[in-house]
Amino acid sequence: MRGLPIHSLLAGQVAAVTLDRPPFGNMLIVRTSLDALPAGLQTFFPSTPLPTPDPSGLHLTCPYLSMPSTWDTSHPAIYVLYAHLNRPPLVLPGQEVGCGLPLGEVGTTGRSVNDHLHLEIRLGPGNVEFPSMAHYTADASPAEIAAYCQWRVSAHFQPISPLDLLTASKVYWKPDLP
Repeated sequence: MRGLPIHSLLAGQVAAVTLDRPPFGNMLIVRTSLDALPAGLQTFFPSTPLPTPDPSGLHLTCPYLSMPSTWDTSHPAIYVLYAHLNRPPLVLPGQEVGCGLPLGEVGTTGRSVNDHLHLEIRLGPGNVEFPSMAHYTADASPAEIAAYCQWRVSAHFQPISPLDLLTASKVYWKPDLP
């Protein structure tokens, strides 16, 4: 439902904010260092990279996607993307956020046909920040297209099922309750 609040799943740092660009519309990404998670939950994430997918059948126009040398592969991080927000996010790039902090509202911006929260979780190199992301539009800049393709098809960011992560967190992450 449009306007429902969206809260951060994990504490971390805002690694991206994109304003009203297709396909995600108003979007943000929060980065959480893998070593900031409880030790048991860290074991849930794959330790070896997945094979690089073949983007030829994905109907994307992507540049060659080598991993930039500035990315820190020795300290992986969890990246949570929140997209199609009703308004611009309530946070800024580089801002630290706590678990449960309000980030925005459910909406239908970008390439969306109904109100919903588009949520993606990926495991990737530790210090990546994304400029604006865009694709599927003639006015997308080469930098926006490259950022989108790095996120979606490069295999540098391995998709993690949100449901699997939530299920694993019930097993491994036992918060201190009063």
